[in-house]
Amino acid sequence: MPPAKDTKTDTVISLTDRGFSQIAALYEKQRLKLGGGRLQIGSYLCGSYFRALCSAVTPAQLPESYDLVLPVLAQRDLSLLEDSKAQDLISGARALVVNDPGMLRRFGSGAQVRLGRLFFRAYRDHRYPQYEESASGEESMRALVKALRELGYHFYAVEREAIGSTLPSPEDGVPVPYYHLPYRLISGMRICEYASAEKAIEKKFRPDAACRLQCLRYHIRYEDKAFANAYIKFGRGLYDLAPRDAARGTNLIITPELSEDLQK
Repeated sequence: MPPAKDTKTDTVISLTDRGFSQIAALYEKQRLKLGGGRLQIGSYLCGSYFRALCSAVTPAQLPESYDLVLPVLAQRDLSLLEDSKAQDLISGARALVVNDPGMLRRFGSGAQVRLGRLFFRAYRDHRYPQYEESASGEESMRALVKALRELGYHFYAVEREAIGSTLPSPEDGVPVPYYHLPYRLISGMRICEYASAEKAIEKKFRPDAACRLQCLRYHIRYEDKAFANAYIKFGRGLYDLAPRDAARGTNLIITPELSEDLQK
């Protein structure tokens, strides 16, 4: 991984969906490890976590420069955007990461916006080289970027998953790419099994269910030794491990190992 002091690249340390009380310490640990890097907080997939974050954290508790990830919110959670604490976090962010057209429409003209990883869903499976080396994801990204720009939306960068051992070369007219390491999102879901813990059977596994953030205490990891990889279930996301050296020399969004900060 290139250090943040490399002036040709940008490094973001992503602490999305992490314990609120541990964000500052974990960020400082990773910043020293990498030689720099900007903090990113928020959530890609969970409105429940984002609501709790807005209640628990203020801009004064964060570094002067931070990025904020806005999740795809359920209909009932859209009112959260009008909450004064949420607005403080949003207005204080250096950049907003949006993950659906609705958020892009709301914030795409008034802030520095990055298109989040949920905009670019390409099939990936480390077990099959033909998927890993396919250029279909790149083609769909360019088509979507072109369509959004023709509709008048503004954004300065896009987030990508590192698929395959060789990443595409930058092209004129294509937004700056940021690549996620080491966790590569395979699938996201509205149903969270952690939210079902301690609930009666008839109330389990409901979309966007209220919870007590049990995900901050647990994650599931299955080692896929045959392919020197793993599957990781964390919060509402299922991940595997990106090719370790694929994104060297590019803008990176680095997520610290989950085992470093799980609450006991």
